[in-house]
Amino acid sequence: MQVVVEMHRSLDVCKKSCKEKYCIGDGHLNAWDKAVAFFCGSLSDEADGLLLFALTKRRHQEFHKQTEDIPVDGLSKQIIDQFSRAQIELSQGDCAAAEKRAHAIFDKMRVPLVQSVIRYAYILEQDDFSDLADRQKANALGATYASSLLPFLHHCNENVAETIYQQMGYGFPTPSFEKVKRSLESQYSCMNTSCEEVGGLLVGDDYAENARPCESRSALATNGGNPGKAGAAVLGAALAIAALGLAVFVFLTKQKKSQQSRLSAQSNIASVSDLA
Repeated sequence: MQVVVEMHRSLDVCKKSCKEKYCIGDGHLNAWDKAVAFFCGSLSDEADGLLLFALTKRRHQEFHKQTEDIPVDGLSKQIIDQFSRAQIELSQGDCAAAEKRAHAIFDKMRVPLVQSVIRYAYILEQDDFSDLADRQKANALGATYASSLLPFLHHCNENVAETIYQQMGYGFPTPSFEKVKRSLESQYSCMNTSCEEVGGLLVGDDYAENARPCESRSALATNGGNPGKAGAAVLGAALAIAALGLAVFVFLTKQKKSQQSRLSAQSNIASVSDLA
């Protein structure tokens, strides 16, 4: 997550170079622009976009029924709006306001990670795969998304972090979708998110069985803490994504030849074309 690194760099430079809202140089603005670029990528509005903007948009469509009140790219646009407002604050030398907004962005960037873990717990529990390679890929992706959340979950509740690790770790037995979903939901308040933001997993035009949105976060268990302000946890999640993502890439590269001869094109939720 180079986007997180650049955001921290921008805030650090702002604090060092801006005094009484007067800044020497524009290094803090350059770093912030890089953060936005790493978030959006060059394919942000394309179906095959690979970075966080595209992931956020895709997961939003998979977890929210589309209505006039909920635009198709709702959360991703909210994050861009926060980036834009923070840029104005940085340009005015208001580092404290920009830092507060950065933590709000961190909170929102966790939402597609939570949604991804829920989605892959469901896919893996259904076990509707054409062959072993499909399941291994889904397992690897689910483990990657889960690893990105573990630092936050450990900050909130060590037992929940252990549950998610045991349920979603690569090579572990088939996860319990309900256990994964309930465990994550119990920490929404601590992670500064809500049932409304996460939504429920859609299959077709309706929610999957036992995958409807949970109740408002006020009804969920709260275990204190604020990972949005825990810089170490944010960077730990970023490193987890990068490290495990690299491992997944190496694994998939080694499996490429065997996959090419065996993968089939399916339209159900477990199809390889949908695994992202």
